[in-house]
Amino acid sequence: MADHPEGTPAPRGGIHGEQPASNVVTSEQEYSATTTEEKDKLTFYERHKQGIERIGALALIIGAAFGIKRWEESTVNKAVDDKLSDPIILRKIAAESRPMLVFKGNESIIADEGAAQFIKEIKVAERGSSGAKDLPSHIHIELTKFFPQAPILTLISPALCVVTTERGKGLSWEFNLSYSSEPGVDDFGNQILFRFEILP
Repeated sequence: MADHPEGTPAPRGGIHGEQPASNVVTSEQEYSATTTEEKDKLTFYERHKQGIERIGALALIIGAAFGIKRWEESTVNKAVDDKLSDPIILRKIAAESRPMLVFKGNESIIADEGAAQFIKEIKVAERGSSGAKDLPSHIHIELTKFFPQAPILTLISPALCVVTTERGKGLSWEFNLSYSSEPGVDDFGNQILFRFEILP
C-alpha cells in the first residue's frame, strides 16, 4: 500500500478514484425530476390551450344566443298578449274572420263589425195590412263582392221566426221570414233587429 503525504486526503473510492455506490437521490436529481413533470404539465396545457379556448368561446356564444332567443320569445309573447287584450284589435279580427252588422226593420244600420263594406243595398218588405204588427216578411240584401257561402240572417227579438235563404240575382241574397209568434208591441216591424253575418 502506498503512503500518502501527511495532510493530503486520500482520494474517495479507494485508489482508483471511483465514487461509492449510493441509493440516495441528490438534490440535483430531485430538481431535474420536478422540472420534467412541470414541463409535461405545461406542454399538455399549451397543446390543449387553443381547443379549451374555442370550447369556452363556443359555450359563451351558445349561452348568449339562448338568452337572446328567450328574451325575444318573451317580448313577442307579451306583445301578442297586449294586442289580443285590446278591444280594437279584437273587433278588427272579428271583422276579418266573420264580418257582421245589425240593422232594424226600417233598414237602418245600428252596428257594424266589418260587414257594411260588402253591402250595396238592404230592402225590407213588410206584411202590410195582413200582419198584425207589420212584421217584415222578406229581406233583400245585395252585396258588392261574391261570397260562396250563404250569409246568416237571424232575429234579435222575442219573436219566433224561421228564416229561409236563397241566392238572388247577381250578388244578392233573398231571405224569407215566417213567424210562429208575434210580440204585442206597436211598430215592432220597424224596431225589430236583425243580425247579418257573412261567412268568408
